[in-house]
Amino acid sequence: MVEKSRKCFVDVSPEELGIKRNHKKPDMPRAKELAKILKVISVPHRLSILRLIFGNPLPVCLISEALGVEQTLVSHHLAVLRREKLVKVKSRGKYRLYLANEEKIYSIIDSVLKYLMGEP
Repeated sequence: MVEKSRKCFVDVSPEELGIKRNHKKPDMPRAKELAKILKVISVPHRLSILRLIFGNPLPVCLISEALGVEQTLVSHHLAVLRREKLVKVKSRGKYRLYLANEEKIYSIIDSVLKYLMGEP
């Protein structure tokens, strides 16, 4: 029987839905931090840039050419990605090559999965 004093009126108990009573509340500061990073990479151009430079260092001009957008737009997105430490820069002669920070990206994916599974 469902308790009538609850604010949520469903015909099943939390246990029937697989919800554990001792389930901890979500860690909101952690959720906000993860959401901020996910928001940064949710922009299609930024995600495409990360895909291009994942394991493949490239200069702005080649990234721009591959995406078919202006170099200034690519530079802007790279600056945002660098601020979040998602991109590394290497100098090679007169060129600056941009490379995805694979460790940071894997760490973000791992953190999101752990958060969703309720792990610390």
